[in-house]
Amino acid sequence: MPRYTGPSYIVHLMGRLLWVALLITAIIGVGLCSQLGLGTVPTAGGRAVAPSSQHDCPPTHPVKGTFNRRYHMPNDLFYAQTDPVACFMTAADATAAGYRAASH
Repeated sequence: MPRYTGPSYIVHLMGRLLWVALLITAIIGVGLCSQLGLGTVPTAGGRAVAPSSQHDCPPTHPVKGTFNRRYHMPNDLFYAQTDPVACFMTAADATAAGYRAASH
């Protein structure tokens, strides 16, 4: 283990303290987000299902809901490039879950 003296010791300690502060901030942030419901996906009573892969929804639920609460229909311009966080059977299901149609 290296020995730190003088100014290099202070820099070393500050680096360690920064990592501890970041870790505490991350832990508190995760707790607050879960308590406030941030980072969760609205599902409107179970109408949504999880994506079948990073880029695709199951054939039974083709409407893609995104992280910014917009939904994309299969005939939309950027449907293939959209990564879903929730998948819906219909646009009405997505709207009921708090999503709105994507603007193109």
